[in-house]
Amino acid sequence: MVIRKDRIKPLVFCLFLFVFTLSDARSASIKNYDSLYFTYINYVGSEIKKSGTAFTLYGFLGDAFDRHLFEYSLMQYKIDYKNGLNDLDQTDLTLAYTNMGSLLKNLYLRAGLHYIWSDDHITRRGKTYFADVSYVVLGSHNFGLEGDYSRYNNLFDLDVFQLSPHGGFFFDALGRNFYVELRGYYIHLDYINFHKLSIKDYYSAELSLSHRLWKDFVVKVSGWVGQQIFAVKRWGFVVYNLPEVYKGGVSLETSYSYKRIKAGIEFFWNSYKELMTRNDVNQYVVNIFVGFRF
Repeated sequence: MVIRKDRIKPLVFCLFLFVFTLSDARSASIKNYDSLYFTYINYVGSEIKKSGTAFTLYGFLGDAFDRHLFEYSLMQYKIDYKNGLNDLDQTDLTLAYTNMGSLLKNLYLRAGLHYIWSDDHITRRGKTYFADVSYVVLGSHNFGLEGDYSRYNNLFDLDVFQLSPHGGFFFDALGRNFYVELRGYYIHLDYINFHKLSIKDYYSAELSLSHRLWKDFVVKVSGWVGQQIFAVKRWGFVVYNLPEVYKGGVSLETSYSYKRIKAGIEFFWNSYKELMTRNDVNQYVVNIFVGFRF
């Protein structure tokens, strides 16, 4: 996978952050974590897409008192197209800062930017700004509201607004402890005169359940229903910038931690409408990652 010259700067920036975390690994005042992800995507029922791959570098820096958190992510993404169409090459850079209760107890404030370099004519040089306000009682419950604004002005003057109320709580059942979270999505498009789009407003809901099977082994299952397009997910780190109407999906995520190492595998299935062909497509995704704490 070749990285284009105009995308070298964000790569160098994130590699600098990676080296910085390593150089500060012995500092008692900073918590460091870096991880590498490999993603494989398969499309069934599509007349346009065949498969996709992605490599992601994710990391964060946090203080010893768990009051400030700085996160970054750089993803290099490629989709192989069918019928002689040019493949999609894309680079995503995400930066985020979270204030965890230092201004007011239990109040979490988060803000960040997701920037896209892409071959897609509609969303090339797309920008997503995201922010979240949450009330968090660790180990008990939380609730909040996330807002996202995506700006795509390369081909059309397209603005996408998203609101995501969310809340979760821990509970005991069958002698075990579980965490359940519910998240809603409202997405509004201010321009729909492309690819036969007919509506501006999209609604969906997502439910997830997590459980620590053993001390260091965590399992999470989730599912969502409704409609989404140009959705922002995973706290701003995943932006669906291609014009496709998603209709639902499920996922299974597992991770295991051993001392300073964390590894995991994630499976996702999503269904969407391919707007150019009107086909119903099944998207299958596998994520494998390994991370290191310093």
